[in-house]
Amino acid sequence: MDPEQSARRAPPVQDPASNLPRNAPSLSRASLNQPLRIPTLRVVSGPNMLQFILLLPEEEVIIGREETGGLALLDASVSRRHARVILQDGHVAVTDLGSTNGTAVTADPAVRGQPIHQAELPMGQWLEIGGVSLRLEAMSLEQLAHLERVGSRLVEPGRERTTGLLQSGWLVTEMDGWMRSQSWREEPVGGLMIELTPPHRQPPPELLAGLCRLLMWKVRSTDACVRHSDRMMWIALPGAHAGQAQRVGERLMREVNAYQWPRSVTVPLSIRFHASEWNRRETAAAWVRRGWSGLVMQAGDPLGRRPAGRTG
Repeated sequence: MDPEQSARRAPPVQDPASNLPRNAPSLSRASLNQPLRIPTLRVVSGPNMLQFILLLPEEEVIIGREETGGLALLDASVSRRHARVILQDGHVAVTDLGSTNGTAVTADPAVRGQPIHQAELPMGQWLEIGGVSLRLEAMSLEQLAHLERVGSRLVEPGRERTTGLLQSGWLVTEMDGWMRSQSWREEPVGGLMIELTPPHRQPPPELLAGLCRLLMWKVRSTDACVRHSDRMMWIALPGAHAGQAQRVGERLMREVNAYQWPRSVTVPLSIRFHASEWNRRETAAAWVRRGWSGLVMQAGDPLGRRPAGRTG
C-alpha cells in the first residue's frame, strides 16, 4: 500500500489533534471536544472487503483497478479508472469515468441502482462500482483505527491472507504461551467456537472469507481470532467470563444477520456458536476441544432443544 494512501486510511488514535490525516482541514480546539466523524467509503464485500478511504474536502478520489493513490479494487468488473468521488460543500459527488460496467447509487444494497454519469451519494447509501459495493459512512477516529488494524492482519505473518485469521497451527504452537501471558492478570478468559454456516449450506470460499472478516471487525483488537477448521473459527476473549462470552456470541449472531450484503450474495450467511470459559487447570488445547465438543453436541441434538449459543 502506498504510504500516503495508508496514512489517509489509518489515522492513529492517541490524541485527537494528532489523529487527523495530514491533509485534513484545521479544527479549532473547541471542535476537538466533539466526536469527530469523517466521511468514509468502505467496501462491503469481496476481495477488498473492509478496505476504506477517507473523503476529505475538495480532494478527488479515483476508484478503479489502477493503483493511483485512490481506491484500488481487485475485481474484473471494475475498470482501470472507473469513477471519481469528491466531497464538496458537505456533499459527496460521484462521476462515472466512462467505465465498462457502470456506476450506480442505491439506498438498498439488495436492489440495483440506476446507472449514473454524475450523481450525489447521500450518507448511508451504497455506491456500486461495477460489481463491487461500497457504503458511505461517517466514522469516528476510533472506528477507523480499529478497521485499519483489522485490515492490517491480512498481511501479517502467520495469518491467512484472505481472512486475516491466525492460522490453525497457532492453536498448537502458540496458544499455550498466549494463555500463560493472560493468566498473570488473574482475569477470566472466555472463548467462542463458531461454526461459520450450518452444514447443509456451502457458500463459496470468498463469502466464508468475508464472514470471517466481518466477525474480526466486530470483536476487539485484543481478541485472538483463529482458524479451527474449514467452517469453524475460535475466538479467545481476554477478561470475559462465560456469561460475557455468551453475550458476545449472541451479539455476533445479530451482527451477521443484520449485515447488509450486496445483492450478489445469494446464499444466506449465518453462524452458531458455543461459549465457554478457560479453566486454569486445563491446557489451551483441552479448552479448545471442549468448545468444539460443545458445538458438535448442539448441532447434533436431534430434538433441537439446545439453544444456538449454549454456554459451557
